[in-house]
Amino acid sequence: MSFFRPKHIKYSIALLVATVAGLSCLLIMQVAITISKESIKDEVAKALLVDAQILVQEVSDFQSMQHSQVAAVANSAFTDYDNLDDIDSPKLMGLLSNLKAISESDEFISHYVVINMKGEGRSTKGSVNDYNDRTYFKSVVATGKAIPERVTSRTTGAQTIMYATPIINAKGKTIGVLASGIDNMQFCKMMNTIHIGELSPYIVKNNGELISYFDLAVLEAGANVLAEGQPEEYKTICAATESGYLIFDEEFNDADGSIFTRTIMAGYCPVPGSPWIVIAPMDQSEAGNIMTMANTIGLFGLFLILVASVVGVFLGIRMGKPIAAAEKVITNMGQGVINDKVLTEQEWAEVTSRSDELGQLGHSVKTLIQKLRGVLGEIQTTSEQLSSSSSQISTSSQSVSNVVNQQAN
Repeated sequence: MSFFRPKHIKYSIALLVATVAGLSCLLIMQVAITISKESIKDEVAKALLVDAQILVQEVSDFQSMQHSQVAAVANSAFTDYDNLDDIDSPKLMGLLSNLKAISESDEFISHYVVINMKGEGRSTKGSVNDYNDRTYFKSVVATGKAIPERVTSRTTGAQTIMYATPIINAKGKTIGVLASGIDNMQFCKMMNTIHIGELSPYIVKNNGELISYFDLAVLEAGANVLAEGQPEEYKTICAATESGYLIFDEEFNDADGSIFTRTIMAGYCPVPGSPWIVIAPMDQSEAGNIMTMANTIGLFGLFLILVASVVGVFLGIRMGKPIAAAEKVITNMGQGVINDKVLTEQEWAEVTSRSDELGQLGHSVKTLIQKLRGVLGEIQTTSEQLSSSSSQISTSSQSVSNVVNQQAN
């Protein structure tokens, strides 16, 4: 694998960077193919389903709180009553005055109604009405419990959600029904503070009746999602016994009164023990925006990889030149060629002009060559001197030898 020898290091670095960049691009392309537009829509729909399930828990907690509150009042305020036949009694009027104070201090409760077993009821606002036809009254009398019911209040004339509980005296006898009225508009405003994109979650009853809705004008008009002309998907939603999600087209009224159609992605989930179904909607175009954002992020990622590749190749070449030059000089030194002429003046300039560690390496190599040449020069001079001295000694020895020979003769 001579390609990865030091003299080719600049090309090795460039190849490595290019390989990483190429593999990264392939990976991103694979992810982009896998996470297609339809896949993102499915993921958004599943997220809406989870949102609906979370909202159901919130609504269920709200219902439990209202039931508990009205039950607590019923269990504590009427223990000493034998019956509620006289709804005009001073004793009951005094109790209603206390209940009025409670309702006025509560953000959601608009009024209380005390109803006797005859169906005659008096509210904390003073009105007297017949409640025999109210489902919540009949349900409490028959079964001892009732589900929330949205009605047009006979007390206030406004859309109201009624929570009812039996009134049981100290003898354990059911003597009437206590109901609290929750202002439906206040409830809707609370729901409308939650946003899933541009739209807010809403609640429908299993008969198609809207309990809350992000367009209060539609709610006040008494719209029914099962009415003719409404999306067929609402039939599935209103009949649901478990959570799910759907995509359907729905018409909306614009601010100028014109009608436009939106494709809605909706997760839905029934509220346990209630005929209500919570719907978490999102305009499909917003899901498309998510896809666009994902594509933008992907393209930006590819751009960054391209920039990184170019910078990597540049750095590889820039870093490779001084390393290759140093390798060339050291290789020649190993072969006994200790000469700074191994590199041209331009090559030395490219190496030594750098202000980083590689530039310092170039200076060190050049200094090493100069010092080695100096040492070698000194060695050569000493060697020449030794050779000259040796010749002189040899000559002297020969002269002495000749003299000794002459004397011997």
